[in-house]
Amino acid sequence: MAEHVDPPIDDDAIHAYFSQVRPWEKTEREEHFRNYDTAPEHVKEFYQQNHGHQTYQFVVDTEEHYSARESRTLAMSMMDMLVISGELRDASDPDNDHPQIVHALQSALSVRMEGGPEWLEVTALVHDVGKLLGTPILAEDPKNPREPLPQWAVVGDTFPVGVQFSEKIVFPQFFDDDPEGKWMGNPDTNNPDFNTPTGIYEEHTGLDNVKISYSHDGYLRAVLEGECRLPKAAMDMIGYHSLYPVHREGAYQQLLHPDDRKAISAAIGFNKHDLYSKNHHIPDEHETIDLLNHYKPILEDYFPHLLHW
Repeated sequence: MAEHVDPPIDDDAIHAYFSQVRPWEKTEREEHFRNYDTAPEHVKEFYQQNHGHQTYQFVVDTEEHYSARESRTLAMSMMDMLVISGELRDASDPDNDHPQIVHALQSALSVRMEGGPEWLEVTALVHDVGKLLGTPILAEDPKNPREPLPQWAVVGDTFPVGVQFSEKIVFPQFFDDDPEGKWMGNPDTNNPDFNTPTGIYEEHTGLDNVKISYSHDGYLRAVLEGECRLPKAAMDMIGYHSLYPVHREGAYQQLLHPDDRKAISAAIGFNKHDLYSKNHHIPDEHETIDLLNHYKPILEDYFPHLLHW
């Protein structure tokens, strides 16, 4: 295990660092990412399924079957799950179709190249490990075998459920039934309790009290809570980095609590090393192995015990 001196991590300093990012100002480079106007057809099909199936009840049920501690009985290391999740190709990504391990390494290296703190480099490396939900690994759990989830329940942008769907969610038309019968919308649009600006929630209840569409984000955060050496800012990055309607588009302000400002600024700032770290350098097999060997003792330091998946 790598020797490591735990540095003081000041949440206010982290917030100040990420607050320098202006979330709604795109550079010319950034315009090349998340362009859904020219997205491949499979991306549109993904969001059609995602928006049609991600109901409030689906989220509640899936959290119980996959995220709840009593359901997570497969004990494996973070390194093992990094490699396993790295095989998945994200069907929601309009930018590329590389295996997930490429994105993980590019994200981590972008932090290292900027001289960022080690905890942030680790966060960047593992932030998408929850995508293992879309692989067969959980079906191998002898105590509680679980089938792989369809990608519409694993990847893609996330959004609050139990409340009116925002027009700022990508492809918002897929929440409604198609007038020509090409697709069925989300059944929650027919529930009057869900179709107000605050839905079933109290105004400014805070993100921790809002159900978010099920994905790898919330799943990995549940796995790591209280089980690793990452600071709260890292957990917010992991849990909310796909919540683009909120942290990128500014939707659902009526649900946010003042305490959420740090979580939102962390998620916004993390985009620099997540979305915008995609580049043309694809690590080959030799480089990938070298990097994984480099990160193995570091991961053992931040995740010293087997985790329950």
